[in-house]
Amino acid sequence: MTRILPHFAAYPLCSVKQSHYALWALAVQLLHSSFGKTLSEQTRMIYLSYAAAINRGASNSVIAIYPQLAHGGSGVAALPSYTLPTSLNL
Repeated sequence: MTRILPHFAAYPLCSVKQSHYALWALAVQLLHSSFGKTLSEQTRMIYLSYAAAINRGASNSVIAIYPQLAHGGSGVAALPSYTLPTSLNL
C-alpha cells in the first residue's frame, strides 16, 4: 500500500484500467482501514461492489451468496482526475 498507491497516483494509467485501478485502490483502502475488525454488512457490500466492477466481475460463488451483485450494483465511485501531458497534442 505504501508503494503501489503512491506510484499510480504519480503515474496514472492511460486506459480503461485507470478506472479499474481506482476501484481497486478504494477497495484496498477500505480493507486496510478495517484490518483486524469484523466488516459490517454495509462495508462488505461496498467492498464486493468495487470488486464486482473490476475486470470480469464477481465470481459465480460470490453472486450465489450476494445475488444483487449480478446486476452490477448502483454505486458510483469518484475517480481521480487526470489530464494528458500537453506534449501529446491529442
